[in-house]
Amino acid sequence: MERISTSRLALFNFRLTHLAQRMPLLKKVFPMPKFPFADWLRGPLKPLVEQLLFGKEANQLGLFDQQYLYTLIDEHMDGRRDLNYFIFLLLTFELLGL
Repeated sequence: MERISTSRLALFNFRLTHLAQRMPLLKKVFPMPKFPFADWLRGPLKPLVEQLLFGKEANQLGLFDQQYLYTLIDEHMDGRRDLNYFIFLLLTFELLGL
């Protein structure tokens, strides 16, 4: 159990997260279907993103650096960066309760 917890902590290191989002391998390992996910994240799924990543439970757990995560999500929502894969992985992580 401790090994699992330790390996999960590596996922929350913002430097590691920042590096992973820039790796082309991420797109090969987690291929996205061809649909307008970016538009959905900026539109109808935006409340879900905010609830899961910035809601009461997320803040209580303290797993993510909320300020850094907010900056990344804000850049995506404003169209300054395309972070579809990164956000997709974060949402999957939260929804599956990993």
